[in-house]
Amino acid sequence: MGKLLDVFNEYVETKGGIDIVRLEYSKFKLNMIKEKLNTLIMDAMKSHDNIGTSVLRTIKTAILNWETAKENVGKVFSEADEINILKKVKSQYEETTIACNDGKHDELVKEATEQAKYVEQFLPKPVTEEEINEAIKNSNISLEKKNMGLIIKYVKEVYPVADGKLVADCVKKHLN
Repeated sequence: MGKLLDVFNEYVETKGGIDIVRLEYSKFKLNMIKEKLNTLIMDAMKSHDNIGTSVLRTIKTAILNWETAKENVGKVFSEADEINILKKVKSQYEETTIACNDGKHDELVKEATEQAKYVEQFLPKPVTEEEINEAIKNSNISLEKKNMGLIIKYVKEVYPVADGKLVADCVKKHLN
């Protein structure tokens, strides 16, 4: 194990530090995600799955937009970023469903609903209120109003995909 650690440390030194290595890993991870999306798009096209093809292309475009955005230059692509992109794509389809739900565009509503459901398969299951309450109890932080921010931060570390409003509401219920 010592030799492996030495090789890693030498690699970090030659690349200019751990931040550079993290960025390289982030780029590698992004490339792997894009390759997987390309494979899924090809499979969807071969099976004539128009919904899947459309949704996967939208997700790929959203990831490319994230990657090329000025504010993300030098930023490490995290799982939270990936989940935020997927949530954004899903919400776009849900907004389309709401906007077209006037009785005249039933086909668009049906398609947008199917697209939103397709995106859901890539999202982690939502964190329940019970799981959040359990994390609050396990936080070992005194449940006082002055510690609310610390408790929320702890819960968000345990469950990064938890809805912030739900976390805040649960914490408020537990405060003395």
